[in-house]
Amino acid sequence: MKNSRFIALGGVLTALNIIILYMSVLLNFNKLFFLFISSCIVVTSIIITDKRTAFISYMATSLLSLFLLSANLGIAIVYILIFGAYPFIKLFLESCRNAPIEFLLKLLFVNLGVLISFLLYSKLFADIFAFNFSVIILIIVLQVLFIVYDYALTTYVVFITKKFKTVKKMK
Repeated sequence: MKNSRFIALGGVLTALNIIILYMSVLLNFNKLFFLFISSCIVVTSIIITDKRTAFISYMATSLLSLFLLSANLGIAIVYILIFGAYPFIKLFLESCRNAPIEFLLKLLFVNLGVLISFLLYSKLFADIFAFNFSVIILIIVLQVLFIVYDYALTTYVVFITKKFKTVKKMK
């Protein structure tokens, strides 16, 4: 019974994630917001199902996004390398209980994901890709945005965990 419930929830969350990623392609604004929401769906999947089901849902979303978001592979690449994978990295690193090392490893993961995304995107779309920013300013802004993202995701984790504990107590 529990496995079929997890499979159904995983499928629903995968579909919801694909819809949100597709919205980020259709709408020319708030792409980071939609990627953050897709990250929250992965977190929700980890909390309400289990890690295995959440990972299968993430992989299904990743594969589907490569095919369905062919109009903007950049969104799919960023989701796969950063926003979809980060909740699992966060879960693993925060279980270590060493805040400075965990923070540095999180920064390393995000910076590596951005670098790989940048390299893939520039190789795939070399003719339309133009980089007119100072790299130093871009790196600084990236670090600040990551700290805000990590804080917001942590706040969401606390919120959703409390909500589901309340729902489980009511049953």
